[in-house]
Amino acid sequence: PSAPTPPLRHGRRLRLGSYLGDVSALSSPRPLLLAGTGSELLVYDLDAARLLASFRVLDGVRVHGIRAPSGSPPADGRTVAVFGERRVKLLRLRVDAEDGGVRLELEQRLPGFDHWVLDACFLEVDGLLAVGLGDNSVALWDLTDRVFVTRVNSPEKCLLYSMRMWGDSVRSLLVVSGTILNE
Repeated sequence: PSAPTPPLRHGRRLRLGSYLGDVSALSSPRPLLLAGTGSELLVYDLDAARLLASFRVLDGVRVHGIRAPSGSPPADGRTVAVFGERRVKLLRLRVDAEDGGVRLELEQRLPGFDHWVLDACFLEVDGLLAVGLGDNSVALWDLTDRVFVTRVNSPEKCLLYSMRMWGDSVRSLLVVSGTILNE
């Protein structure tokens, strides 16, 4: 048991709880909508327009992005990449069709990065996760063996404000990035 919190002015007390802030990330692997707010992942049913569940996924870190592989989810649930600051977690999201219950299980926690994670992209053909970093580089993570394969550094040395990646293989990967200087 923890000690009671001392009262503040006007008789109010501080309460421990989840950090809830602005919605900072959205993903819509149909029929769901996933929203990152603070360190939580909110799961909505788009058809019923209702909140199904809320999970704390990044302790003390704001969720900056949520990515899911393209295509239909397998029967055993869908993997989603959730990232914020220098962290990436791969989570298995399962929705029970009968009762609408939602479960979220940790599949993998990638080692911390030396720069902020700006995007992630499942390269399903190669079994890799591409992780775009704020120093204008992309790290490739092997989803099966759970190891880093390589890190590709751009010849343009700069710090990025934003990045977005598309593709389903290393050969088709497209990376678009932007700096504070409108470049």
